[in-house]
Amino acid sequence: RELEEQQAELQRQEKERQVVLAKKKKQNEENAYLDEQKLDYAAVLDSIIQAENEAKDPNAVNDINTDGSKDYGMVQINERWVNKGLTSSGLPSFQLNNDPTSEYFGEPDPDYPKVQEYMSEKIPNWNMLSDEFRRQALFNPEINQGIGEILYNSRGLKPWSTADKVR
Repeated sequence: RELEEQQAELQRQEKERQVVLAKKKKQNEENAYLDEQKLDYAAVLDSIIQAENEAKDPNAVNDINTDGSKDYGMVQINERWVNKGLTSSGLPSFQLNNDPTSEYFGEPDPDYPKVQEYMSEKIPNWNMLSDEFRRQALFNPEINQGIGEILYNSRGLKPWSTADKVR
């Protein structure tokens, strides 16, 4: 009987130990996910590039987006941020917000004009360029990362499909 009580006590202690370990593990995991709002773009840039463009190829084009659009360059900027018209697959630009979870859904997207203004500063006659030339501009690493910064500063990691890898 005494031996059974000792075994029961050991089992209880082991269960308590497992609960404590599980709580510590959960806390450590939560601590590992830094609040991205506290990190500036420079702090996450390398992680975005690693997750989105492992080869670090400034000419990378990802055409496997579920909506048929393409992502370009170092940080894989979606073509819809620079297009004036439709994409090659018929999608509209991001001039109007098409994210049903956004407070701006169906309204002019507040970041699209910021991207257009940035591009106008970087490339002469930006507003006169065809969408093909606009997409080509995304291969310039400085421009590509500059647009990435505009999006990150406004939306955090949400624009990147690999956000969970960056966190």
